[in-house]
Formats: sequence, C-alpha cells, structure tokens
Amino acid sequence: MNENKSAVTLETERLTLRPPTVDDAEEMFRKRNYSIRPMTLADYPQCFALWQITSGADTRHDCKYEVLANILARNPDTCYIAEQNGIIIATVTCEFGGDGAYISHLAVAPELRRMGIAKTLVAALEQRLDALGVRKSRILVFSGNTTAEKFWREMGYGTRDDVFFMDKEL
Repeated sequence: MNENKSAVTLETERLTLRPPTVDDAEEMFRKRNYSIRPMTLADYPQCFALWQITSGADTRHDCKYEVLANILARNPDTCYIAEQNGIIIATVTCEFGGDGAYISHLAVAPELRRMGIAKTLVAALEQRLDALGVRKSRILVFSGNTTAEKFWREMGYGTRDDVFFMDKEL
C-alpha cells in the first residue's frame, strides 16, 4: 500500500497528483463515494493538475488561471467538480448567454473513467442549464478524439452538417 494516502501532494508550490489505485477506483465505483459541487477559483491548482494528465485538454491556453477566473466570474452556477475526500477527480465548465451554452473542460481522472462520473457531472450541468432557461448546449470535440465523440453521442449530442468551427487568436 502506498504510504501517501492523499492523491494530491503540494511540492514547493507545484501540485502533483498521485493516480488513484485500482483498489481506489473499485471502492469508488461500489460506494459512489464522491460528491459534486460548484467549482471555485480556489479549486484551480487541483483542476489544472487534472487537466494536465487528461488527454484532449489544451493546457497551453484554455486552462490558464486567468481563463478559469473569467469563466467563473461570468458563469459561477454552471461549473462543477466531482470530489472525493477533498480530491478533485473530475471537472466540467460551461459558459452561456441567451439560449445557448458551450461546455468545456470535461475531464475525469484516467483511472476513474467509465464509472459514470462524467455522465453525472454533465447531467447536473444540464439540469442547471434547463433551470436557467438555456435550451441548447454545445461541445467542441477535437478531431480524432473518438472516446470523447462516443461519450457525447451517448449523451445525446450530435454533429451538424450545416456549420463548421472557426477561430482566431487575438
């Protein structure tokens, strides 16, 4: 058994994650002993550490502290984390305006995937969006990320043939 009981260790101002063990994952699945709560800016160090070990996350730009601060300032009620014993194991953020919302930063610790945590987070988010009167949500999936594509299709999301995505660095 690993002497370090915590999955997060602070080492000279740098946060590192100890991946949960198979035993941790099996216990979580059996007990569903995690909670979901709104994300706060104080969660950033653990969120960023999770995003760094999650494939498909672009930690160069969209995971910066300032970006999350802006998202939370504008959308404090639509960003969530899943947490177990004070350790963040999953995240999702969402920005909305009018009747449309954009979901991002959906991440689950790799060892804890396929246990329904992401589905639970997205369901909580969608319930909140519905209560806020938001009628449509969107997600950008990186080309070739077949795991994410499959997940979002299972959640009821589909592609559109009449539009394509464009962006510009400012």
